[in-house]
Amino acid sequence: MMRAPLTPSAVDRIRQQRIAPRPTQHDYLHLRGLLAALRRAFENLDVARGPVLDVYCGARPYESIIPWRPVWALDIDRHFGGANVIGSIPFPFRDGAFSVVVCTQALYLVDDPMTTVNEMRRVTMRGGYAVVTVPCIFRRESSAERRWTREDLHLLFRAWNPVIVAGVDGPAVGAALYTGQLILAATRRWPILAPVLSGSALVLNGTAAVAERLLRPLAHRSPSSLIVIARRPDD
Repeated sequence: MMRAPLTPSAVDRIRQQRIAPRPTQHDYLHLRGLLAALRRAFENLDVARGPVLDVYCGARPYESIIPWRPVWALDIDRHFGGANVIGSIPFPFRDGAFSVVVCTQALYLVDDPMTTVNEMRRVTMRGGYAVVTVPCIFRRESSAERRWTREDLHLLFRAWNPVIVAGVDGPAVGAALYTGQLILAATRRWPILAPVLSGSALVLNGTAAVAERLLRPLAHRSPSSLIVIARRPDD
């Protein structure tokens, strides 16, 4: 089922919220950590040039921090207005077409994650990379959303080598995201509460930032999100 396109102003707002989150957003800490993790991943890849594929790109919020060009964006419809190409499985690209494949906050939603990862491998050139992020502590809003562990992701990417699965932030950031999602759901149900959201988000983010420092030893065991950096072998 194709979703109706969002207005250009709505798409721009989504992009801005992702690439430059504000402390008044309920997901501020989550998005800030995700942005930092993606920057580090891109900076450390030994890739000389593009092209890059952004799989299930949404509003294409992270294109400005991808250091290679061109960037092709694939999505299932034009709801978020970011896609160059509309399609799904199999990806409408030839084998080995891209040096880097990026998939942020989408793999946990797909119907067939193994086939999706296999398609990512197919369209990645030998020696190329996949960079994938998934949330780890979050409020599930539908049965389609999966929670991945490090072991799950290593299994999905078993045909790649090497595969690095690292945590992004810790349990306090995840708890803040979860609580913020609850507050947001309440404001959607009772719009009169909307003015409370920004103020409560400031308090929530400030408290969680302090707790994150105190709980840093637990970050490896209970990360807020996970990032995968996987290389397609030369052979």
